[in-house]
Parts: sequence; C-alpha cells; structure tokens
Amino acid sequence: MRRPSAFVVVGLLGFGLQVAALAALTTLARWHWLPATLASVELAIVQNFFWHERWTWGDRAASGAVLSRFLRFNAANGLTSLAGNAALMALLVGVIGAPPAPANALAVAAIGGVNYLLADRWVFAVRRGSPPRLRDPVPPAESAVPAIARADGRRRRCGR
Repeated sequence: MRRPSAFVVVGLLGFGLQVAALAALTTLARWHWLPATLASVELAIVQNFFWHERWTWGDRAASGAVLSRFLRFNAANGLTSLAGNAALMALLVGVIGAPPAPANALAVAAIGGVNYLLADRWVFAVRRGSPPRLRDPVPPAESAVPAIARADGRRRRCGR
C-alpha cells in the first residue's frame, strides 16, 4: 500500500503546484484558461516525475536511462493529463461555465487512476535484465531512529 500512498502524496504536491500555476497564469499574467491549463499541467508533470523517480518507484530496477523514463512518463501521463485536462476543462469551464480552479480539481481527480496505471505498468515497470538500483529511496522506518551504542558494544535503537 506504500506505493499508491506515495503516488497520492506526490500527486497532491503536483496538484498544488498546478493549481497555483494556473491561478497565477490566469489572474496575474492574464492568460486564457486553456494555455494556462496546459502550461500548469506540464509543470506538474515534470515535478511529479522527479518525485516518482526518487520516491514512489525508486525501489524498482532501473529500466533504461532517466531520460528514457522521463520521456515515457511525459508521453503517458503527460498525454493523458494534458488531453484529459484540456477536454474536461473545455467541458467544465467552456461549456458549463465553472470557475477554472475547481474545474481543474475535478479533472485531475478523474485522471489520477489512469496515470497511476500507466506509470506502474509502463514508465517504471521492471524490465528483464535491468540492474537493481543502488539506493533505497525509502528506508525502513526504524532506520530513521538513531542508534545508541550500549556498554557491551551492541547498538540499540532509541525508544526500544
């Protein structure tokens, strides 16, 4: 359950960035909602990739270079997010007349499940013969607790 939870946390960070960028572009820069939506979605996609690469799927064997994974992520989640957001925003804002920020929240939530499956099954999928990653991106919780050396030389964790 750790991976879906990490995906949601990263997605919420990306969503916050996307909404802030959308608000800034539409109110401060006076962009039209459609190009502002596309730019804010792409900004969130780039940010999300780096968090997913390091944290959400950081334990998976490397399948190609980072650039290759980034291009797959941008193609999969980018296309899904950009096309999905543009279509849903056109419906919600352009046709129904909803305000851009709440409409964007609905669009992002609707597309999240598809993005998870694409990232898990294609972008960060383990490939045969891929070398294991040399780092453990999310250490076990107990390793975050400092160790204390006992008088007999053995170490114990604080609070245990």
